[in-house]
Amino acid sequence: MLFDYPSQAAIVVPTDLPPPNDPNHTVEVVRLAGESARRLGGRTMVLTTSLRALRAIGANLIEPYEGTDLEVWFRVPSPSGSCWCVSAWLLARERGGCLLVGSVSFGE
Repeated sequence: MLFDYPSQAAIVVPTDLPPPNDPNHTVEVVRLAGESARRLGGRTMVLTTSLRALRAIGANLIEPYEGTDLEVWFRVPSPSGSCWCVSAWLLARERGGCLLVGSVSFGE
């Protein structure tokens, strides 16, 4: 069965966030990602453009959702290039309730 992108996926590019160099940028990304994931019952992926953003956003999403039905997954790619993304994606799809945070290298 093919994935029905028009009815099962959305790309959200917020236009009202502070610029990346603003101290409130990460706070606002975390807020938006968390609210979106809660509304969707997980099934959310946040892609960052840097490993620094990946670490900051992922780390700030963990605590607010500890002990809830929403699992937050993020991991900085290893220097060896090992990839957890396929298994994470499949498990997230199976379980639902997951918010994945990845960097630009997520799909590599």
